Amino acid sequence: MPIDLRRYYKRSRKLILTRHYKLSDDNKKALEIMLLYNDDLRLAYHLKEWFYEICQSNDYDKQIKEFNS
Repeated sequence: MPIDLRRYYKRSRKLILTRHYKLSDDNKKALEIMLLYNDDLRLAYHLKEWFYEICQSNDYDKQIKEFNS
């Protein structure tokens, strides 16, 4: 990975850590561009969102079903 791109990702770490629904439209676009160019990052981001969605669910049966699938 080029050093400029690594620096960009490092500075943009807050975008990756913030929940998608809390991002502004501009930040969502910037995040989508980042995820477009890095498959591993895209997978990790989607797993993070999936994990938080399950954890914040009030339906215990849904949580168990999601973790066991």
